[in-house]
Amino acid sequence: VFTTYNSNLFVADNIGFIYSINIKNGNINWIKNHGIPLKSNIKVYENKIILINQENRIFCLDANDGKKLWDVRSISSFIKLQNFLSSSISKKGELVTINSSGELMKINVSDGKVFWAFNTLGSALLHDADFFKSSKIVINEDNIILSIKSSLFSYDLASGFNNWKQDVSTAGTPIVDGDNIFVVTDNGFFVIIDKDSGKILSSSNILLVLKNKKRKTRITGYIMGSGKIYSTTANGFLIVSSATSGKTEYFTKIGDPITSSPVINEGNLYILTKNSRIIGYN
Repeated sequence: VFTTYNSNLFVADNIGFIYSINIKNGNINWIKNHGIPLKSNIKVYENKIILINQENRIFCLDANDGKKLWDVRSISSFIKLQNFLSSSISKKGELVTINSSGELMKINVSDGKVFWAFNTLGSALLHDADFFKSSKIVINEDNIILSIKSSLFSYDLASGFNNWKQDVSTAGTPIVDGDNIFVVTDNGFFVIIDKDSGKILSSSNILLVLKNKKRKTRITGYIMGSGKIYSTTANGFLIVSSATSGKTEYFTKIGDPITSSPVINEGNLYILTKNSRIIGYN
């Protein structure tokens, strides 16, 4: 994984190395060997780099020299997950992260102080976290939105209090726009939810637009643009729905299998297929 910050490229690999590289000349600023595979995207806030390893250890490095500033250790899960662990940082420098044991934590980025932490699975049994999965964490105003296993949750950022829970699951990132949350479930239901109450406003199966034999697939990703939700399927379809009505408008056959979420940049939609083709739409 990699990210850029202050003309530097920060790279973390799956054997525990972290690199800082000068973007302008390609020189290596520093290298640190953490020794344990890293299992999160890189977050950067005010010259601080945040990462999580596969043992559920959260640590912070100085972006200038790679020196460790603090670390927080939490319960490790028995099975090491292949997917990345999620984290997000608020405008005030509050790190919210969830580990592979289902523990949600809020940490002060400046000093590593833990404000609150609790297990979202509601169980003290370690094996209940086996094969744990969650969506990316979204911080919107004073709320934390994320999908954990088979449910979508809203938590209060200040206290960690559970605002509401809906039996809606998505591996994709929940989209917050205005007063609503938009998600597309793995099995093809496009759901619009009221952000404050958690009430489902509409729900429709977007896979029904496909022929019967093509419906046995899963949603690999989705994104919002120009008032529409663009969803991709594992068997190579792009399905476009109205973000206002929730109704499916049309679909396009890509052909190649799709394994990742679509991307929108400068008004264009891009899709990366399993066969390493990049397809763009205006």
